[in-house]
Amino acid sequence: MLAMLYVLRKRLHGIEGGKLLISTAKIVLASFIGAAVCWLAKMSIEHILGPLPIGAHLTKVVKLHDIMILAGAAAAGGAAYVLSAHLLHVTELQFATRMLRRRSA
Repeated sequence: MLAMLYVLRKRLHGIEGGKLLISTAKIVLASFIGAAVCWLAKMSIEHILGPLPIGAHLTKVVKLHDIMILAGAAAAGGAAYVLSAHLLHVTELQFATRMLRRRSA
């Protein structure tokens, strides 16, 4: 990784290492927040739905149960990631948002 950064820095005649480090740290922090919210949502949804009925192995009930947990946790984690990245002023998110707005206009 360091070798790739070194080569990239030489080819681009310098990269803004400080800004790159700060941006990476913000993205990692937003990822941790999103992952934590995803895990908490999964645990909460499993608690709310309760255990599966006995003998429900490999049936449609199991699949629906798992899909509900996955969809809820992914939505909560994704929303937490985007919100935390927005609050941390992640430049890449702002750039992506501007691009999406231009395409929809």
